[in-house]
Amino acid sequence: MCLRLFSWLLLLFCLDLFRRELPGAHADSVTLPSAAKTLVWGPGLETNIVLPARFFYVQAVDSSGRNLTTSPGENTFEVKMVSPVEQFTRIWIQVLDRKDGSFLVRYRMYATYTDLHIHILLKNKPVAKSPFILKGPVYHEGCDCPQPSGPVWEADMHCPQSFPQIERDLALYASVDPDRNAQEIPQRFGQRQSLCHYTVQDNKVYVRTFGEHVGFRIFMDAILLSLTRKLSFRGLQARMCNIFMNMQECSSLI
Repeated sequence: MCLRLFSWLLLLFCLDLFRRELPGAHADSVTLPSAAKTLVWGPGLETNIVLPARFFYVQAVDSSGRNLTTSPGENTFEVKMVSPVEQFTRIWIQVLDRKDGSFLVRYRMYATYTDLHIHILLKNKPVAKSPFILKGPVYHEGCDCPQPSGPVWEADMHCPQSFPQIERDLALYASVDPDRNAQEIPQRFGQRQSLCHYTVQDNKVYVRTFGEHVGFRIFMDAILLSLTRKLSFRGLQARMCNIFMNMQECSSLI
């Protein structure tokens, strides 16, 4: 009986020690971010970068200017989006805690809005330079609003001047005959493979399928249709005339 009583007392004593907080033991967990010094950046803060889901980052910074390296809490930051010319905005917003002191904010628009205001709040205080204002029409993913100039679109999207890996891969071929490829590829691979031949004409996407299992073409369809809504390919017909995709390779990656 005495031994059992002693065991219970020892257990209660240990639990009491665990409940106590030693000075400085949890300093990192209670560090609060500063609304003024927290950093916000990313392509989702630019008007002309049109994506299926726009995104930007929030890096929590404390009052001394140090980046937080642990999560300050899943609901630390609040994000609101409004347009002064619209009574309601249909925008899906998701704030993802990356558990390292930073957050990924994703949003998807279901309509085009003018002068979109992005409010980022920390306990009702504006964060960094909030509100961020995207001036002019801010197009949603489904808007058929192609940019007529390729160079302008590339500049808006911050495309690099070159892609070294692609250039190295293509350097193996002295020349490419697209007309010959258009004839030989279906003959060699069109019977037992999952092959799709795409053509872009007048900024419309056409596809011819070869083989039995071509269901995975929906992913390439979505990519090309999304691009033609954002950029006019009328001046690039020669480059876009023949695109062949092996859907069997796509299925092996999923």
